Amino acid sequence: MKHILVFILLSLSIYAGVNRGLVIGINNGSLTYAVNDAEAMAYLLEYRGVTQIVRLYNEYATKENIMKYLNSIVSNSNRGDRVYIFFSGHGTSYYDPAIQNNPRLKSMLKNSGGLIPWGVTPNNYERGMISAKYDLAPLFAELDRKGVKTVVVFDACFSGLAFKDVAFAKSTKAIPISAKPHYNSNQYPYRDIIYFSATTQSDFASESHRYKRGYFSMAITDCMGKYYDVNSIKRCISKAKIPQTPIILASSNQDIFPKNNNYKDIITIPSNHNPKERVFDLLQESRDFQIYTQDRSGILTQNYTPSTPLNLYIYSKREGYLVFLIYNKKSDTLIMAYPNIHKEPYIEKNSNKKLLELTPKAPFGEEILGAYLVEKKALNRLKKIGSKLDTPSKIDKVIKIIRESGVVGAKISLISREN
Repeated sequence: MKHILVFILLSLSIYAGVNRGLVIGINNGSLTYAVNDAEAMAYLLEYRGVTQIVRLYNEYATKENIMKYLNSIVSNSNRGDRVYIFFSGHGTSYYDPAIQNNPRLKSMLKNSGGLIPWGVTPNNYERGMISAKYDLAPLFAELDRKGVKTVVVFDACFSGLAFKDVAFAKSTKAIPISAKPHYNSNQYPYRDIIYFSATTQSDFASESHRYKRGYFSMAITDCMGKYYDVNSIKRCISKAKIPQTPIILASSNQDIFPKNNNYKDIITIPSNHNPKERVFDLLQESRDFQIYTQDRSGILTQNYTPSTPLNLYIYSKREGYLVFLIYNKKSDTLIMAYPNIHKEPYIEKNSNKKLLELTPKAPFGEEILGAYLVEKKALNRLKKIGSKLDTPSKIDKVIKIIRESGVVGAKISLISREN
C-alpha cells in the first residue's frame, strides 16, 4: 500500500450519539502488516455503525497528526457519543531492550508506556514518542470525565501500560486476561474506557506471516465481530492461540457497540507486498524455531549500524538443514545465503546457537531475514538454483522445494543505517 489517503468520512459535528474512530497503522522495521490490521479494524468499525473514521497510515501517522486528531475527537465528543481508538505499530516501555542504555528515557517510561509514530527511532524516542504519561493519559481522563464510551485497542510491543501514568492492578473492578507482571494495588482509573492491549508492559507483539496480520489484531477483530460486551470478548480472546499475553481492562462488563447494530461479515484485507517477499509466506511459525538478534552487549535489537554489528542466533527444538534468505527492500535483491558451495549449516535438536555476525553494507535500509529447516534432499535441490534469486522462475522453484519439505521457519526484519 504505497498511497494511502487520509480522510474523514464526515465532519466532526457535535450531536448526541455520534460514533467516532481513529485508526492508525504503521509498517516500519520489523512490522510488515500493521496497515492490514488497521484496515481490518476500520472495516469492522464501519460495519458496526461508526460513521466518522479517520485513517492514518504510515507516513501520515506522524506524532503531529495523531495528536491533532486525538485532540479533535476529545474536544468534539460528549456524553452519549462513542469513540474507538486503534493503533497497530511499535510500542515501548521501561522494559524495551532498545532503551536500556538510556537512563533518562527509562525514567520517563517507568510505570508507563509509549507509542512510536512514523519516522521515530530509538535515537529520538524522548521527543518523538507518544507518551502514555504526558500525551495519552490527559486525553483519556477528559473522555472519561465527559462520560464518553471509549474503546482503546493498542497492538504494539510493551503496550500493557500505555493507558495511564502509574502502574495498575488486577482488582475486583478490572478485568485483565493476565495478571502478569504483578501490578500494585492502584485501581483501574477509568469508568467509561475499555482498554485492550496486545501485550503486557514487558512482552513482544507478534505477526503471522501466513495470514499477513498481527496475532492480537486478528483475534480482537474476530471477537469484536462476534460479540458486543467485554466479558464475551475476553472469553473469545482467551481461546485464541496468541503467542503473547494480551491485557483487557474495564470497570465493568460494558457493551463495546450499541446493540441495535446488525452483524456483518468482516472483509479480510489482502497484503500488497513485493513479489520477492512471497517466499516468506512459506513460514509455518512455531515456538520450537526462532531467530533473534543481539548487539555485542547482549541487548536484543533490530536496528544496527556499521559500528554496532549484530549477532544472529538460531533457537530450535528441532533438527534439520538451514535455509537462510535475505531480502533487501531498498535494492530489491533476494539472496539465499545458506546453503552455498562452502557451507550447509546443520541445526541440532535443542540448540540455541550463534549463526553469524551481521554487518550492514550499502544500500542501507530494511532487510527481511527468513530461516527455514529442511531435509537433506531439499537442501541439495536448493543448492543447484544458486544464491541470487533474481527471476520469478527461481523464486517459484525455491517456494516449491521448501513447501514440499514440510518446512518450519522464522522471520525477522532489521533496519540498517549509516553512522
